[in-house]
Amino acid sequence: MSVRLEQTCPRGGAHAPVESVEAEAPAELPDALPCATDGEPHRLHREHLTAEGGLRGCLACGHPELYTQKDFPRAAGLTIVVVAAVLAPFTWYLSLVAAAAIDAAIWWLGPDVVVCYVCRARHH
Repeated sequence: MSVRLEQTCPRGGAHAPVESVEAEAPAELPDALPCATDGEPHRLHREHLTAEGGLRGCLACGHPELYTQKDFPRAAGLTIVVVAAVLAPFTWYLSLVAAAAIDAAIWWLGPDVVVCYVCRARHH
């Protein structure tokens, strides 16, 4: 089971570069992630990993509350809906049906990502 963590530097502000770490197994994760902004290490909270590879909390900040969402760019989804809406009068509104079908396919086939409520780190 592969593990990947993506986060922005908490000290870098809104435009900080994304830091990421990937390992083949949870036990192979490093103890710290070097900051992409200033090089300082960010401690990873590996104690929040279960023996089976699940999560009890955020690996980046240690917060216990996480949520799940689809790993799909929101801008791409919005673009699909806007294009379908613009084309709707010219396609007898069948473009909206096509957009709904694309959305359903993305929902059923797309992978999930676990996101931290506090720091917005993404756990794949």
